[in-house]
Amino acid sequence: MKFLKKLESRFLLAPKLIYLVVNLQFYGFHQLRFAFAKDKFGVSEENYGKFTGYTQFLTFFSNILIGNFSDRTKKYKPILISLIIISTVVFLHFYINALMSLHSLVFWVFILLYLMFNNPKAPLLDKIMIEYLECFSEVGSKIYGKQRLWGTIALSLATYLCEWCTADGDGAFDFDYLIHYNVIITILAALCVTLFVRTGTNSVQANGNDNKNVVLEQENTHNKHKETQNSFSKYAAFMELFRNKEFMFFILIIFSNAVTRSALTIYLSMFHKDILKIKPYDLPEHWPAGIKSLVNVFNSKPIGTLTTFGIVFEMAVMFVADKILDRLGYFWPLILAQVVSMVRFLAYYLISSSNEHVYGLSCLFELLRGVYFGMIHISSVHIAPKLAPPHLKATSQMMYQGTFAAMGSLVSGYLFGDMFKSRLTKDSAPEERENVYKLIFLINFGISLATVAICFIKYGLIDRVLFSRERENRKLNSYELQQAVENEAQ
Repeated sequence: MKFLKKLESRFLLAPKLIYLVVNLQFYGFHQLRFAFAKDKFGVSEENYGKFTGYTQFLTFFSNILIGNFSDRTKKYKPILISLIIISTVVFLHFYINALMSLHSLVFWVFILLYLMFNNPKAPLLDKIMIEYLECFSEVGSKIYGKQRLWGTIALSLATYLCEWCTADGDGAFDFDYLIHYNVIITILAALCVTLFVRTGTNSVQANGNDNKNVVLEQENTHNKHKETQNSFSKYAAFMELFRNKEFMFFILIIFSNAVTRSALTIYLSMFHKDILKIKPYDLPEHWPAGIKSLVNVFNSKPIGTLTTFGIVFEMAVMFVADKILDRLGYFWPLILAQVVSMVRFLAYYLISSSNEHVYGLSCLFELLRGVYFGMIHISSVHIAPKLAPPHLKATSQMMYQGTFAAMGSLVSGYLFGDMFKSRLTKDSAPEERENVYKLIFLINFGISLATVAICFIKYGLIDRVLFSRERENRKLNSYELQQAVENEAQ
């Protein structure tokens, strides 16, 4: 047992395993959602964008309610397990034909329910992991990225597995096999959380390690805020964060990123499939059979390969997150992420559908996606709770990730969905459809540029935290400093 404890203390295996398995379940329906909606239920591009925006917008509020409920009850483990199980139960309803055939809106009702129970898992898991890492004083939460990258690996692995088990060989999908995938992974995810998340606390069970100091620290924190939690209403939690100007400015920046991020999340897979018409390369006949088989593992699965290229640099950023944060601080990665986003939008704006290497070029462009997501997440996941009071850590994570994943979808879905409706008809030429996508990319390039300018003015010229680590620390640790002053006064 001592060996296992030392192994866990050195390599932190439990967080890595939990991130991997829980995210295999979290992403079990992620990359194939548009193909699922279009091929299985006949949903159009316009309606997919709009209704995705509506459903994601509503989940923003459900995320906050679940986050606030978690903060008030401190039942992080049973809540996470419940979300894992219920999201899969909801997913299985898509295969009840008698139910789905009642009305076209039934599909979107269950998409909403699915997202309401699926989306909160990521921020809740992040909250648990960050507190766990902070219990190890010799490492701290700055190595969060090295644990979180296993969730990114899960995105690629889940996409390959789902594409492999649903691909029909002629570009079509047989989605029935998603049932088996989701049921099996849900059982594994629930077991992992049950075995490795310590009951009744916010931390991870370190292979049986009963660290008394950790437990005492958590109990003291819980007791200190017990009176606040008992009287703390959902409305009060929401309003306390809304009155926090620094937190809300940060959320505004995240919202701007959410709009541009959602534009690609909703429409990029359509652009790849319908405009660029990405398909596997025809490999040279003279290549040895072994090499062709190896290359075809990636070449024959465009969705999975594009996803993998999209996470390569994200994993790299996560792995060296502690070094990036030590060198650049927390706010520079937030700004640099948006610069990278601008370059990605410009690249897709300039690419031509007639280029014979659209597959390869798209893979290169998706490398930028990894840099963007890695940089924005390693900074924002720390900034959000640091700008919020201690008793609203989970709520702040839900608001940050809910804004990033949900709020922007409403604007993107409605704004850009209307562009398809107003500019195109059923008889529109492919060139006209391509021009609409290019306009979307150009608009989002402009939004990213404006966001970079606003960030630099606020954090660089007004707060001056970009050029002073001391100012940055004071800004991000204001609640801890205030608490220390109150303790001294007592």
